[in-house]
Amino acid sequence: MIRSFKKIAAAFVIISMLGLIYDIDFHSNKVLANTSLPMDGASLTKEVGDISHYNFVGHSSVRSYEDNRWTYKSTSKEIKDVKSFDGKTMYATTDDGYNAEILKWDSSTFEWNTVGSFRGGPIFDIVGSDNNILATGGGESLTNGINSSVYTSVNGDSDWSNKFGGYKSKKGNYSTSGYVGIVYTGVAVNEKILMFGNSYATNYISETLDGITFNKKSTFDGLYKDAIYNGDKVVAVGQHSGGTYSGYGLVAVSEDEGNSFETITLGYNSPMNAVDYKDGVYVAVGSKGSTYYSSDALNWTKAVTNTKETLHDVEWDELNQRFVAVGDSGTVLLSLDGEKWVSIDSGTTTDIQGIVMLDKR
Repeated sequence: MIRSFKKIAAAFVIISMLGLIYDIDFHSNKVLANTSLPMDGASLTKEVGDISHYNFVGHSSVRSYEDNRWTYKSTSKEIKDVKSFDGKTMYATTDDGYNAEILKWDSSTFEWNTVGSFRGGPIFDIVGSDNNILATGGGESLTNGINSSVYTSVNGDSDWSNKFGGYKSKKGNYSTSGYVGIVYTGVAVNEKILMFGNSYATNYISETLDGITFNKKSTFDGLYKDAIYNGDKVVAVGQHSGGTYSGYGLVAVSEDEGNSFETITLGYNSPMNAVDYKDGVYVAVGSKGSTYYSSDALNWTKAVTNTKETLHDVEWDELNQRFVAVGDSGTVLLSLDGEKWVSIDSGTTTDIQGIVMLDKR
């Protein structure tokens, strides 16, 4: 009995010591890093930890904090999206209203290099699959109708071409067979790529396994602006594009790799722009500071944020163990759990369209 008691006491001491480092959640069997948020209004560069891996996407530049100073990586055209698929290389989609480009960041020369160029555009998103296929989606609303387009490269970033596109008149009396609407976002589900398109109040999804042949699936609700796959669920966020719930936030959830979706309506005037996931927490951000969190992507709770600025992106910061949301007027918010957020002084009032986390050199 005494020996057993000693073992229990020793175990208690070990757990107590670990408690200095970790909070242990016995209900979920998760060990959460014992991190804390800075105070509201804290300086981004002085009081919020290591931000050397942060890359803020603006309208025509990517801003990084290196060697205690901000550096800018400008483009000649407006940036629609910046992504990194390996934590080392950045890709940007840009357009000037007439020509669209795919740019790749060269970390040795600190320059953007063009790896794809298309007449038309814009292209809004870039997606990379597990089998080294890249895809971009775009399109535009014209006076007499809507063009849609998807470009892919089946060998990394070396061979871009138009694989999917079409046109639909405003009267809706004809469309080409490849038409999917304006493609605002896509997501890789292992080796499959899903592309979400919107045309007025009609919405489409298409998929490809090889980057060459696309299968246009049935229509479904919503204009979607961002989508993720966490190995369990596909979650896309956006807004209702017509009808009774026009302007309401919208979430589409698939538990069978995008073959079928369940849709959830969020609050009024809360179109969602971005979504991310980490350790059992989904976070979605959007218009006028609207922020929601969920444990299952089906039941969402609105969080309280100290901003009315539109939020354009949210990403998990692995190094500092927190969510980072960015938006208009230089808005930067931090959260550990998606529920409590603090507003940080970013040092800029320019709009931040997105954030990319790169591995530290």
